[in-house]
Amino acid sequence: MIVGQSWYLTNSAPSSFVPWDKHHPFVPSIFFVTASSFYTFPAFVTSLRFLVSSPQVVSGLVMLGSRRKTKLHRFVRMLIVGSMLAVVVSLAVVGSPGAASAAKKTAAKCDPVAGWTNVAGRPASLTRLGPTGMYVWNEKGVWRLSVTHADRRLQKFQGTISFDAPVSSRPVGAEGTFGDVVQSNGSTASFTFANYGGVDGIAVTAPCATVVTVTGTIDGQPLTVSQVFLGSTGANPGAVPVVLTKSAPTPTVAAAAQSASSTIAKECANPSWPTGLQGKPAVLKNNGKGATPGMYMWAEKSALRAVVVSEQGKTSQVDGELTANAEVRATPIGLEGRKDALKVEGNVTTFSFKSTGNLDGLELSSPCATQIVIEVSMNDGPITLFLGPTAAAVPAMPYLLTR
Repeated sequence: MIVGQSWYLTNSAPSSFVPWDKHHPFVPSIFFVTASSFYTFPAFVTSLRFLVSSPQVVSGLVMLGSRRKTKLHRFVRMLIVGSMLAVVVSLAVVGSPGAASAAKKTAAKCDPVAGWTNVAGRPASLTRLGPTGMYVWNEKGVWRLSVTHADRRLQKFQGTISFDAPVSSRPVGAEGTFGDVVQSNGSTASFTFANYGGVDGIAVTAPCATVVTVTGTIDGQPLTVSQVFLGSTGANPGAVPVVLTKSAPTPTVAAAAQSASSTIAKECANPSWPTGLQGKPAVLKNNGKGATPGMYMWAEKSALRAVVVSEQGKTSQVDGELTANAEVRATPIGLEGRKDALKVEGNVTTFSFKSTGNLDGLELSSPCATQIVIEVSMNDGPITLFLGPTAAAVPAMPYLLTR
């Protein structure tokens, strides 16, 4: 029978059978250790501790050292050899208890944020149909690389982002149906993007990296320094390939940065948007029936709301991107069951959904944002943006909203 994590011998036997423990109490202990070693490594350790703490060990060793060669001696020696083999197998399969978590402990000691302040934050100029090129930045310890160009014709971007440490990667906005490919192998992540003016990218995690090297081409031609943008400022590198090196953190600077961040958060806690933007458009009464198709945006105190009105009786595909100059939070409006329709990454909110006339959209909040770039399309074409309670139409998009 099995008791706990170890194997025990049953005591049911014919009346003529003389149990081994009648010959010597050392025998069931050996059985105990041998069987438990085959069950689990921790069980073997527990059983071994029990054995060596037992007074039966001494008498057992004395018995084995005697010159008598009985069947009992041979059987016990067989059990001991079996135990030793079981130990070897257990160590080979289970390994050292700390070996499996060694890599995780090493990664936990690394700071993927400190030392990368010069390339921290998404470049403000990165938008759909933005300046042609490759954008690289560190966002809360995750390396991000995105590409775009200034028109809707096809352009092919290829390149690599390499580290001096192991990496894992995933695509961001890339679509395999267009030939986009993202791969990682050891310490290098490679990408191929068939870009039509949108924002395709890759997110790479390498918490212990100290050196980052980036290469890239556009339609087979190497990118120039003016086509590479680094960090929130979008600064151009000195050369391509781009080599970035982690700087040693300075405690006093880190403390000052933390203090400044806390001060900014207090000073910009939920400021209101302009008065002319406050209030829901009157035309959206009756669920928007009779309203001109487009996107309607208004403010309710510090929050922004945006919903889409599609043509009556028709389903429209709506795609858009809202880029703020500070971190944002977004919640869906009328998008129940469509979790992938809305995504937020840092200061950028992207959405893609089919509107059926139910005022689908989102609510956006950002305590410290003073600017938001709005870019939306309907059925891959232009869409009119209406602002505030009067539903004033803006001339064109992308549109810069300020407060």
